[in-house]
Amino acid sequence: MKKFFYLHFKEDDGGGVAYSSDDKNSEDNAEGCVKFSVNGAIQDYQANDLGLPLMSSKLKNVIDSAVCEEHQWESSFIQVDDSEKLEYFIPRFSDEIDFIFRERSKIINGPIGEIIMKACLQESKIGELEFFPLTNSSMRLVVSNRLKEEIEERNLTGIEFSTVPVA
Repeated sequence: MKKFFYLHFKEDDGGGVAYSSDDKNSEDNAEGCVKFSVNGAIQDYQANDLGLPLMSSKLKNVIDSAVCEEHQWESSFIQVDDSEKLEYFIPRFSDEIDFIFRERSKIINGPIGEIIMKACLQESKIGELEFFPLTNSSMRLVVSNRLKEEIEERNLTGIEFSTVPVA
């Protein structure tokens, strides 16, 4: 049976938090990009005030080289100081596939729909995917064991993993 892991922002590692710009008239925001500034060390998987999966070009390249499934990247920028601006990326997924094994997951009805309290993935629905969101409306990203190992081998920063049950 394949193993899968949630991708989390690493806590308590000295990394900074990126804060989104309120300046809707800035050049970057006018182009449809979200601009961030960061307090503290910049990470490859950057924690931010919007909870977006904000990834460095190094992390994006690892994912792109290991993953064959179709996804797109939205560009964003982190302003380091007055002179340095780094391009970061947010993954976007188009397929609407439900990977949840509902009988083995804990799901409750919330005020705006279902809330997945504890997920169990259904392996037969995943196929050969290596990188995907838990659900289309979820910010929780899932990676295969193979992709997790690729990320760990490159010592990318700001990332923690936790196991996702699979049936």
